[in-house]
Amino acid sequence: MQKQIFLNLTHEELQAMIRNGVMEGLQAFKAEPPKAQDEFISTKLACAILKVSAPTLRRFVREGHVPAYRVRSVIRYKRNEVEAAAQQVRYLKHARKPL
Repeated sequence: MQKQIFLNLTHEELQAMIRNGVMEGLQAFKAEPPKAQDEFISTKLACAILKVSAPTLRRFVREGHVPAYRVRSVIRYKRNEVEAAAQQVRYLKHARKPL
């Protein structure tokens, strides 16, 4: 059995209640920060951010400088981690390799 509530509201009062509810919902939505740290990007975009080629990016992943994630059958990178690694990569690109 459902409870039924009957309210005696005017048209203007109902509009004001709805408007206030919508405004509160919008304010809560705007207050949430965007979840950019979980944004996965492709290899091509990661190469563009780091200004390296795909083989060089694979080498950086293998050496542990850039973390990579397998999403189903493709390799993806988190944007914030790639941007953080861009500072290191600037030095790694021109570092001499030991003989």
